[in-house]
Amino acid sequence: MIIRLLTNCQGKGLEVFLKRARPDWDILCLPHLATFYNEFSEEQIADECAKADLVFYHEKHDHPQNYPTKVPKIPMSVWYQSAPFMAQITPEMWAEYKANGGTPEDAVHHDFDYQKRWNNCISRMKEKEETEQVPNSLRMSWMMRNGKEEQFQLTCNHPTSWVFRIWSDIILMFLRKDSSSRFPYEECLENKNLAGLPCEESATSGARKALGLSWGGSHEDDQSGLEIDRKAFA
Repeated sequence: MIIRLLTNCQGKGLEVFLKRARPDWDILCLPHLATFYNEFSEEQIADECAKADLVFYHEKHDHPQNYPTKVPKIPMSVWYQSAPFMAQITPEMWAEYKANGGTPEDAVHHDFDYQKRWNNCISRMKEKEETEQVPNSLRMSWMMRNGKEEQFQLTCNHPTSWVFRIWSDIILMFLRKDSSSRFPYEECLENKNLAGLPCEESATSGARKALGLSWGGSHEDDQSGLEIDRKAFA
């Protein structure tokens, strides 16, 4: 089977996990920024989509995907949860914090409306699944609700290995296909970035306390957050 993933960076992770599960399939991710970084031309992306048996895709923010395909393209969830991460605090929130006498050192312990932002991200993800008509059996917003007990993301839009393992399993069930080899549960927990995606963000002790996280809040996390705080104050 030839499968193409016309997605954001999350498709790169799914490519790794689907290839592990079905090494007999031809699976390739064609990320949104592929043309920007000269990975693929528009013509190459069109050719890849035309020859694929199935194309899974993320809706672009500016317009729908319009590459011709053999069968209708299948929309996918867009995983996004920015609440735990200091790097995702808005300029407006920093301005308010500074106006109230906040310091960079105290910011790692401050509650930047973490719970409200957490709920907003989940609501937004569910809304996008609805408006972009993601099939119910492929939706992933249900899993994000458990992301306080387990670490499910490395950045706001880079899920951990376990999320990709579950997501790839869900895709196989959607296709009514079995897996020949999965990444073991223990390996997914030990290496949270089996997909090899770039960048990691830290959840500070303030985020951990406000959200009731079972992860984040270490000295290293706070030090990483402090670097971001100081840049915000510069």
